[in-house]
Amino acid sequence: MASIPSQLRLRFIKSQKTFLPTIISYLAAVTDDCCRRHHWVLPQWCIKQERFLTEPFFAAKTHALRMLYVMDSPAAFRERNIFVSARAY
Repeated sequence: MASIPSQLRLRFIKSQKTFLPTIISYLAAVTDDCCRRHHWVLPQWCIKQERFLTEPFFAAKTHALRMLYVMDSPAAFRERNIFVSARAY
């Protein structure tokens, strides 16, 4: 797996306590996406309610990139309210 995008790393460093749910949701989305692509059984920890963010997270600051990520994000990420590029990992 590739490293977490730099935007996620920066936010994690700034606020570990409040950002941890986003990191865990991101990992759940990566796991979910891999399971969908390879027809594997999804682990139960990925579908717990706390793995879905209540506030959207965008891996971009500009409005134009955010709109692109809304359309481009894989389903497993969008379902968790995480908006990234199609090649996020």
